[in-house]
Amino acid sequence: MKKLLSLIIILTVIIVAGIAGITYISPDIPKTLKVDISEPAPKGEIAINTPRSTIIADVVSLPLDIEKGLGGKISLPANEGMLFVFSKPIEPAFWMKNMFFPIDIIWIDSTRTVVGITKKISPSTFPETFYPPSPVKYVLEVNAGQAEANNIVEGTILGF
Repeated sequence: MKKLLSLIIILTVIIVAGIAGITYISPDIPKTLKVDISEPAPKGEIAINTPRSTIIADVVSLPLDIEKGLGGKISLPANEGMLFVFSKPIEPAFWMKNMFFPIDIIWIDSTRTVVGITKKISPSTFPETFYPPSPVKYVLEVNAGQAEANNIVEGTILGF
């Protein structure tokens, strides 16, 4: 009986600790990403032409999809990514919540010109947030090192 009671207490503590860990969000981190989605964005996958190859990206534009991003995915195949589409240029904050692999974040303006790249961001950086150098309409996340491998630099115009 004592063993059963001890087991119940231990499981209760683990469950409560797990729930607290999952729901805790630092006051310094935005709880939701406010995005104006008055204009519909493309859905599904899109081919993005880079100077060296083509990246196939999942397109996301809804606030919940943007907030989740690549979080929870175990890996990402080479030359694949996620393209975040905003209805107008903004300066969104990105983080590595629930990420399992490092990425490059490519910041793209409304003319599809790369205005900045944040390279090799590790999952261990969470809860740090990352911002573009100026307002962007698109953000492309790819595996760490893919920006360099595809010769994407500031000023590159991406075809999509």
